[in-house]
Amino acid sequence: MTCRVIALVTRRCDDDRMPTTARSGRTIRFDRAGAGPPLVLLHGLFQHGATWDQVGYLGALTEHFEVITIDSVGHGGSDHPRGIGEYRAERRVDDVTAVLDELEIDDAYIWGYSMGGWQALSCVRHAPERVRGVIAGGWCPARGLATTFDVYVTQFGFDPETDWFAALVDLTRNDPIVGPALADGVLASFELAFRACEREGGGFDDDLVRFERPVILYSGTHDPYHDSTAAVADAVGAQFVSLADADHGRAFVDGATAVAAVMPLLVTSVGR
Repeated sequence: MTCRVIALVTRRCDDDRMPTTARSGRTIRFDRAGAGPPLVLLHGLFQHGATWDQVGYLGALTEHFEVITIDSVGHGGSDHPRGIGEYRAERRVDDVTAVLDELEIDDAYIWGYSMGGWQALSCVRHAPERVRGVIAGGWCPARGLATTFDVYVTQFGFDPETDWFAALVDLTRNDPIVGPALADGVLASFELAFRACEREGGGFDDDLVRFERPVILYSGTHDPYHDSTAAVADAVGAQFVSLADADHGRAFVDGATAVAAVMPLLVTSVGR
């Protein structure tokens, strides 16, 4: 098990010049670039909004969209509240809609990866009228993190009672990429975010059946989420993109490949 299976970790960004909003009752930092239909990007665990640019997404996306990146609660320059209730899905959706309200945007395409995929799907559940279309990568809409846990138990011999957050931290603390990011971040906030994912990560297949706007799901072929996500896409009538030879981390950090695979479907959906 490596950090790249569950989360890519990058250094925290502390640029106080970036805009914020407090419309959801806590400070959420965001940024915007480009012109076109609005597209919100939601990052994974231990990351921040700028991570999308660092791994190569914004150059291509800003040619077609107004791209809005958000620091998720407990990450980057957004607030780090205490209490798992502050990290639950509905509160996170409030943060996304707060940013849209701050920018006077009625609805937007929502693209999330890993934890961000969970957040994007949560927007479909809790605020579907604000979502023009959803792109969710590295996340199983039906079972969430449980999909990955099952793989590590059955294929790699992990104890079913493993504390998965503690295991993730222990296995990645000395990693040259992950270690500095863990040191820079607030570990308690990261854990609350992870625990919320554990509790509320699945059950979105029914929401996607009811959602009448474009849905794009994608996963690397070596990601534990791949087969289950493909099955959900088939069941709900979503488009599915399979990234060859990519594990969970590679499907995100190889931004050029991900954008090249998803962009044609996304651009086509703009006219729908």
